[in-house]
Amino acid sequence: MRAKRLVSAREAVERLLGRYPHKARLALLWQNWGMAMGPELAPLAWPLGEHKGVLLVGGEDAMIMQELAMMRDEILERANAFMDERFFTDVHVSLSLGKRPLDSLAPLPSRVRDRTVLDA
Repeated sequence: MRAKRLVSAREAVERLLGRYPHKARLALLWQNWGMAMGPELAPLAWPLGEHKGVLLVGGEDAMIMQELAMMRDEILERANAFMDERFFTDVHVSLSLGKRPLDSLAPLPSRVRDRTVLDA
């Protein structure tokens, strides 16, 4: 879609996320990861993304990965509870290998965040 005027990057992102509420809802999970996972899990399990309904979670080392693999059901339950539906079907745990966790990204603009909550 071509614009007849220049728009700010913020406005372009808001428009894009408005068309894809699925992505905006995921962004809310990433921003609230600590609350969704709780104080025991959040420091160990880092959100790395979502692919075809599978929640991608990273761990710092092999020992933490093994712990997270055993807690897979709890991670899945907490993530789906935050989303208020069966949003994810499985959890895939891997080494983070220097990947930046999604819970450390900048927050969504308030207009997009408010619209997403209303659409849910």
